[in-house]
Amino acid sequence: MSNNLWIIIFVAIAVCAAFVIALIVMRSKKKAAVIVEEESEAKPGEGKWIGKVIMSCDAGEVHAPVPGKVRHYSEIPDETFASGAIGQGVGIDPDSEDLYAPVDGTITTLAESLQAIGISGPGEMELLLHVGVDTIAMNGDGFTPYVKEGDVVTAGQPLMHFDRKKIAAAGYPDMVVVLMTNSSDMKNFELRLD
Repeated sequence: MSNNLWIIIFVAIAVCAAFVIALIVMRSKKKAAVIVEEESEAKPGEGKWIGKVIMSCDAGEVHAPVPGKVRHYSEIPDETFASGAIGQGVGIDPDSEDLYAPVDGTITTLAESLQAIGISGPGEMELLLHVGVDTIAMNGDGFTPYVKEGDVVTAGQPLMHFDRKKIAAAGYPDMVVVLMTNSSDMKNFELRLD
């Protein structure tokens, strides 16, 4: 065999080897990226979740801030919430311990006891998100907010982590209350229940 043929064979082997090595490296980087992405989704307060629509009016739609069974506000185990005196809405039996923004808006209130958040949404919607019933007595124990008053939030953004075991141990229902406090001012206001 001539020297030229050996050179051609050597170059062909080198090109094939480089191609195979490049494929292996690209696949391992892609797997590493997927693992990092999965880990970041598992941390409380990170990621984004948008629930099903639970209320609507001419101003827009309100999404569930937590996954779970949606109930009419009259079923909330608190007389004030159940009467509709604060506004119409829903109670949600939560399947999660993370609360997410139900609309794009601005945080207008964060209760000192951390269990309640007020949001001003599109079209002058005023929303109250209250985690648990009578949980004001817990004085913030078991509630970790990720926002403060004045923060601008987008639908699906994490707002708070709450500890359902601590709420149960304190003897309170962990139902998440979502009320539109000015529902009587909204045109074509409608609840969407399970």
